[in-house]
Amino acid sequence: MDDLIAIVKEFNKDINNEICQTTGQTPYERHQYEKEYLLPIPSKDLIASYINSTLKRKVS
Repeated sequence: MDDLIAIVKEFNKDINNEICQTTGQTPYERHQYEKEYLLPIPSKDLIASYINSTLKRKVS
């Protein structure tokens, strides 16, 4: 399991330092630029209400 964790950490490090062809920035650099515009993640209850809700529709 430790080997798998090490592989995933190395993969994440490589991917997050790779320059995007579109923006010319790494994901980390882009996040630093955008983080002031990001909103907090809503509560788990709110997220669950979207996932677990079932809507029934009758089509005539």
